[in-house]
Amino acid sequence: MLTSWPSADRAPEQYDQKLLLSVINRKLSTFSISAVIGSIAALVVCFALSATLSIAYLAGWFVIIQLTITLRAFLSRSIRKSLNGASYVVLCRHHEKLLYSSITIQLTWGSCIWLTNGTATNDVALFLTSVVAFYGLAIISLQSDDVKTYVYSILALHLQPCIYWFNSDVHALAIGIYILFSCVVPIAIVHSANKSYRRARIKNLRLASDLRRAQKKSEMSEQTMAQAITDKATFMASASHDLRQPLYGIKMINEMLMLQSTSDRNTDLLELQCKSINATTDLLNGIMDLAILESDKAPIKLKKFNIQRLLKSMASEFRLLAENKGLQLHVDFPNVTVLSDYNLITRVLRNLMSNAINHTIEGEVIVKCTIDVNKLTISIIDTGVGISETDHLRIFHQFVRLSKTTEDLNVHSGLGLAIVKKIDNVLNLRLQLTSQLGLGSNFSFSLIIAD
Repeated sequence: MLTSWPSADRAPEQYDQKLLLSVINRKLSTFSISAVIGSIAALVVCFALSATLSIAYLAGWFVIIQLTITLRAFLSRSIRKSLNGASYVVLCRHHEKLLYSSITIQLTWGSCIWLTNGTATNDVALFLTSVVAFYGLAIISLQSDDVKTYVYSILALHLQPCIYWFNSDVHALAIGIYILFSCVVPIAIVHSANKSYRRARIKNLRLASDLRRAQKKSEMSEQTMAQAITDKATFMASASHDLRQPLYGIKMINEMLMLQSTSDRNTDLLELQCKSINATTDLLNGIMDLAILESDKAPIKLKKFNIQRLLKSMASEFRLLAENKGLQLHVDFPNVTVLSDYNLITRVLRNLMSNAINHTIEGEVIVKCTIDVNKLTISIIDTGVGISETDHLRIFHQFVRLSKTTEDLNVHSGLGLAIVKKIDNVLNLRLQLTSQLGLGSNFSFSLIIAD
């Protein structure tokens, strides 16, 4: 609703342009309803008074009504085509054109009172005035968001009936009350209603504006964060060799010192140092692997390979570790050829089997293979401490270690399952976890069997 008259001679206030565009769009969208109401009302007048008034006058007036409606239709079509991207000045001009066309239509409608030509009875004139009044009430909803246009239009509509009746011999007070009811009261109602409309409209515009600013700020933050992650991943992937090389050198020197050591005390210290170097190397390797998987440089090489050979290699690698903890290791060896990335699947199996053995105090670790049509499902099952349901998602986050023992903190980086999850995302392994606290865990993933 426009409470201040739009003018091209002044700078628009905040939200003025949006409000004005909203008003114009509403006028254009409701014009067809207004045209139908006007045409039907005009036909009613013509048929109702065809036996009383001159047919020529009625036909002429009806033609003029249709002519003004047609001109308004052409104007609306022209304005609708030029609304996109229109400036505030252009919108003000469009609003003025719509105002003048509305006043023209209402003046034409109000002129029906002169169809009596001074020869008809007051009953006929009162009927015409009543039609004008009800027509005026009908357009309240169509002009309700622009009070001043409504005021000018309703005054133009009732101007000629007022002149007619005040020049007649009918009691002026009765006609005045009638005009008050059909003209002034609707204006007051519309004005009151539109105060609430404008407040709500401005509030909505402000909320929409704040939402767009917040959304834009959020998108910029997301873009900045995404770029930072990409830059980090790219740097880590590029610097992988340079960061690993010094650790490999330190490890070789430490092993040479262990071979040359003649003191048990020094040997113990060097072994402790070797464990720290290995832990640091594992941590760095985990970080590097994650960085490579997160970047566009992840080397995905799909090829066919025999899963039996890989599983036998994994069994040989972890059997001694399991025996040292008093655990039984059972591995299935299906003679099946699969299609995937050999190095990444090796990393998945190594991380899951290492995780299972390290978190199992007694019992067994089973690597079970199930074939279903063209799919091989590998499950790593343990009888370890298990994982509570609330931690099923968190366990795959980086640097998450549910066990807080000193041994766990020294040996495990908390990146193993995070790397497995990243590889799952890259290769679509359909990784699943089934576990309950104190009842062990079951990590499973699927591979495609090659033809």
